[in-house]
Amino acid sequence: DHVVVSMDAAGNFSVGLTGYGSGAGNAPLTVTGSVPSSLWATQAMTNYHFSMYGDTAGVTASSAWVDNVAITGTVKSVVLLPTATITHVNDNVGASTGALSSGALTDDNLPTLTGTATPGALVKVFDGDFYLGSVYAHMTTGVWTFAMNGTGVSTVAGFVANPLSDGLHTINVRAVDANGNMGEATSFSLSVDGTPPTITNVAIAGVSGMSPYTKLNAGDGITVALTLSEPVTVTNVTGWPQLTLDIGGSLVQASYDTTNSTSTLLKFKYNILPGQTDANGISVPANALTLNGATIKDAIGNNATLTTSLLSDNATYMVDTTAPTVSSVSLSSATGASLSYLNANDVVTATVNFSEAVTVTN
Repeated sequence: DHVVVSMDAAGNFSVGLTGYGSGAGNAPLTVTGSVPSSLWATQAMTNYHFSMYGDTAGVTASSAWVDNVAITGTVKSVVLLPTATITHVNDNVGASTGALSSGALTDDNLPTLTGTATPGALVKVFDGDFYLGSVYAHMTTGVWTFAMNGTGVSTVAGFVANPLSDGLHTINVRAVDANGNMGEATSFSLSVDGTPPTITNVAIAGVSGMSPYTKLNAGDGITVALTLSEPVTVTNVTGWPQLTLDIGGSLVQASYDTTNSTSTLLKFKYNILPGQTDANGISVPANALTLNGATIKDAIGNNATLTTSLLSDNATYMVDTTAPTVSSVSLSSATGASLSYLNANDVVTATVNFSEAVTVTN
């Protein structure tokens, strides 16, 4: 008699029987079945024995049973591994809070993760390959929550909060069942920006109306520029920001230039008024920026730090709005005068003194 046994990786098998007798019942017979899941294994399955018999038409029970058929084969692991997924990540700090989608930008470096997993499984959380901590999924629903700051969530022993640094992060979760089998990782990406914008430089960016003169006069304009560490958005809530300037000891407010400013370079302009004078040059005091009813925020909503450095007196930008006056006039000499009288063709030289240096232009 001839027996052919075949079996696939899922545990399904068939046994073919030929040449087991004579007469009408001598047709081939195939018996099929399935290996119980309790016998599935992660290693090669060798020499498992099964007993079976058939009562197929034309084959009597006594002539059609096969006992102790040896099956030799390799069955790949079909153990059902535990699973874990992140359903959402919650931003708990800053101006913008709530659920985040994968790939989102956040200012929360200790967000809260929520997801589902195989009920009762241990869910391990990683920042890339760096282990952050673990929680157990609910025994019935499989829901799990992991707060990176550890607040209000039961994590496994030894948990230490590890704030996420600024930049892109891939959060991975993997489930582990009671037998130590670990499932595949699922991921959620975040870009963290918890650092507020800062002002890195203060400089006079230019003047208008000064040329060809060496000092600023009434009606001339001066522009001061602030350089930011990252792009920002300036919003008028009840007003625009202002920048304090020191002109000859008097503090004045330069207005925000909405037209010529950029996301990383904020410009403030001031027009010189009559009567203003600065013989040392215009300066900008430290911490001169005020919001004046505006907001200055980066893309995620971090408020800019308003600290600015001192810009000392700049002699290139002195201010003189006072017109020169004649302080005295005198006759300094006379050529050809006789007996204190001047006659035709005599030459008289007059000297005019002004209150300051002037330029005479033809």
